[in-house]
Amino acid sequence: MDTGADHCFFNAEIGEALGVPVTNGIPVPLTGFVRDANATGFLHRLQITVAAQTLEAPILFAFGITATGILGQVGFFEHFVATFDWTRDPPCFDIRRISRN
Repeated sequence: MDTGADHCFFNAEIGEALGVPVTNGIPVPLTGFVRDANATGFLHRLQITVAAQTLEAPILFAFGITATGILGQVGFFEHFVATFDWTRDPPCFDIRRISRN
C-alpha cells in the first residue's frame, strides 16, 4: 500500500500469469520511483478482492518496474481505510470498507 501512489499497479509478469493481456490495456506513462527510463503502464479494469470485499478497480500493469505491486488511491484507498498500529504487541493492521450512502 502506498498512500502517495495515484493508482494501483503491478509488475506486468503478474498480470500475464493471471491471464491478463497486459499490452492490450490503455497505455499510461509512469512517473516516480517505480519506473525505469521510459516505462509505460497498461490500464485495465479488473475485479479485485480485498478484505473479503470484491469490487471493480482500474489496475496498471508495467514491465521493468522496481515494485511487485502497489495499492494506491484510485481503486483502493478510495474504497478502504487502512489502519496500522505499531504500539500493540504484536503490531496490528486493519482494513475496512468505506460505507457509501
